[in-house]
Amino acid sequence: MSKIFNYFSHFHLEKSIERSLKVENDSHYICNLSDLIRKYEDWKTYLPRVKPYYAVKCNDNINVLKLLAFIGCSFDCASAGEIEKILSLNVGPERIIFANTTKFAKAYRICRTS
Repeated sequence: MSKIFNYFSHFHLEKSIERSLKVENDSHYICNLSDLIRKYEDWKTYLPRVKPYYAVKCNDNINVLKLLAFIGCSFDCASAGEIEKILSLNVGPERIIFANTTKFAKAYRICRTS
């Protein structure tokens, strides 16, 4: 595994959980980003002609989005805010689909200028 994806050791994970538990009403989740990479690679291996678009509304955690952008994933955005968030990661508009049934003028403006 590349060093870039092996950021947290077991010790760092334990300390992070301990810090989160000390803060009342602080929600947290643990995500294995290397598993996300493996699943994306599996998709590309077994379904090479099917281009995946990650639905940003599922989990818009910036670290998840940065990783997906870095490995070349495309994105399904349902709002102007989601489009702006993905564009801010230097993802080109050709990797974004705007798949919401209800669209507002602001979203059209963002799409037109991107």
